[in-house]
Amino acid sequence: MTTTTDRPASSHSDAGSTVRPAPVSKFAKFVAIFTLVAGAVMVIAGAATWITVQSSPAEERITVSEDSPASPTTPWTVRSPRTRKPR
Repeated sequence: MTTTTDRPASSHSDAGSTVRPAPVSKFAKFVAIFTLVAGAVMVIAGAATWITVQSSPAEERITVSEDSPASPTTPWTVRSPRTRKPR
């Protein structure tokens, strides 16, 4: 007479036992959840800021005059922050 079991065959003697993770303190859970929520809020805020910054100048039709020192055709010179002289 052969008996069958629902458990798969294993070479380990404790095949039916379960391994439980170490307990986590309430403070550690709070810090983990708080960090995840804060990160999600920052990602959403960053995306909203980027969208706003990208669309605002185009909507306001901001332009730079041709004789401006910051004109796109005028090359930029890098100045030393200490001496204010061109490098």
